[in-house]
Amino acid sequence: MSFKVLAVCTANICRSPMMEMSLRRLTAAEGDVTVASAGSRGSDGRPADPVTATVASEFGLDLSSHQSQPLTAELIDDADLIVVAEMDHLLAVIDRRPQAFAKTFLLLELVSVATPRLPEESLNEWVARHHEGRAPSAVMKSSIAFGLSDPYRQGDAKIRKAAKQVVDATTAIATNWC
Repeated sequence: MSFKVLAVCTANICRSPMMEMSLRRLTAAEGDVTVASAGSRGSDGRPADPVTATVASEFGLDLSSHQSQPLTAELIDDADLIVVAEMDHLLAVIDRRPQAFAKTFLLLELVSVATPRLPEESLNEWVARHHEGRAPSAVMKSSIAFGLSDPYRQGDAKIRKAAKQVVDATTAIATNWC
C-alpha cells in the first residue's frame, strides 16, 4: 500500500518543490512512498523559480522538470501526510478540508516532534501518533518558530537558507521512517 505525501507552499515554485524533491530522493528506496507538491495560491504548469532551481541543485535537488499545481480538495483527500511551509498553508489545507488537520503539519513542527517509527508501525500510524494531543491553538502559537519563510525573490542567501532547512528537516523525517 502506498503512502502519499503532499508538500505545500504558496505558489508551488520554491519551497514545496524543494520539499517534494528532497523527500522523493530520501524515500526512493522505500518503494511505497510517493511525494507530490502543490501551491495554496498556485496555478498549473509553472516551472520552479530559476534562482531557486539553481540553488537547490547545490543541495542535490533537481527541480528542472517541476510543474506547479494548485492545492485542491482531491490532493488533500489523497494524501496521507501533508507538510506545509508556514501557517497560511496549513490554514489553506484545513479551510478546504477541516478533517485534514490530523495529517497536516508545518514541516519544522513535524521535525521538532518526530520520533522513530515503532516496529510494525505503518507510516499512517506514525502520522496519527504524532498528531495525538496536538491542538490547533498550540500549533498557531508555535507557527512563528516553525514557519519556513518564503525566500522567493529574496536572493541566493535566503534561498540557500531555506534549501538547507528543507534538506535538514526532510532528512530528519525520513530517518525516523526507516
